[in-house]
Amino acid sequence: MTVRGGVVDIWKLRDDLRTIRERADTVQATAESEDGLVSATVGSRGRLLHLDLDVRIFRAPDSRALAATISETLGRAREKAGKDLAALAAEVFATPPPAGRVPRPDPLPSEDRELTRSVLHLREGMAAVRSVAESPDGLIHAAVDERGSLTELRLDPRVYRGTDPRPLAEAIIETLRQAAERTQEQLFELLKPFLPVGVRREETDLGFDPLIHRLDRTLERGRHHG
Repeated sequence: MTVRGGVVDIWKLRDDLRTIRERADTVQATAESEDGLVSATVGSRGRLLHLDLDVRIFRAPDSRALAATISETLGRAREKAGKDLAALAAEVFATPPPAGRVPRPDPLPSEDRELTRSVLHLREGMAAVRSVAESPDGLIHAAVDERGSLTELRLDPRVYRGTDPRPLAEAIIETLRQAAERTQEQLFELLKPFLPVGVRREETDLGFDPLIHRLDRTLERGRHHG
């Protein structure tokens, strides 16, 4: 973010956020469990993209231990992705603004107060968002929080009835996807007032679009009052 003379360059902030939004999909991170039996790859938003389970998980069946290992490995992968996204953002924000452009002042104090009240109310609602999903056979149960982070993973001991870990990995990925999708549905309803009218959830990035839209509105008001 560029600040000149104590004034935030809102034009650049808005453009930088758009750039980060576009480039965020290139961020992926992988983590492996200490025993090498679990490998998880996530995207910048923490979504589980790939889960690899070594066939050796069937040698000592322990569904609780396996669920804990998957959860811990996924958490470390998400942490790596978060750091990579932060590095990407720092790189974008460090790019100098176009020469000759005058920074747009921040919104009026009255606008800031109203926004602060709205955000605090929104944060309370978002913090309460939780979603769960279960696999069709009932052997996998997953719960995620408002960020899509896995908060609970339960595996029924019957997951060890097979001998191929790939179907199990795919079922876990799908169950987590369903839980995250339900979280996104709840967040979208909460964030609608901060989004363009008529926008569809499937085309919305809830991590960036509410702020980008708010900056668009601020800049639009600046043009009208400038």
